Amino acid sequence: MKDNTRNGRMRIVKTPSGQVPVAIRNEWIGVEMPFLEVGIPRGSVVGVVNGKKVKPAQCFIVDQQEALNALRKKTPAAADWWNRMGFPWPLGQFTFNAECAEII
Repeated sequence: MKDNTRNGRMRIVKTPSGQVPVAIRNEWIGVEMPFLEVGIPRGSVVGVVNGKKVKPAQCFIVDQQEALNALRKKTPAAADWWNRMGFPWPLGQFTFNAECAEII
């Protein structure tokens, strides 16, 4: 049976939007990772820094642990920043705005 939990792989090609300092967001450029789906997330979307609700938009939805593992391969210091901020959350997901990534 085919595993439908991962739709494919994506690469960050532009600085993602968000509340995180731009220097950390820039480190995502070039990182490749599996994505769970592309679309508008169901349920609440919250900012990773302030925890406030964010208006959902078209995005790549990825597993936080997998994303941080991929980031660590490129830039351990950026992954360490996320770890100091309390990530990954158990069963947590990151959203990357659709304009910043491409399917590979």
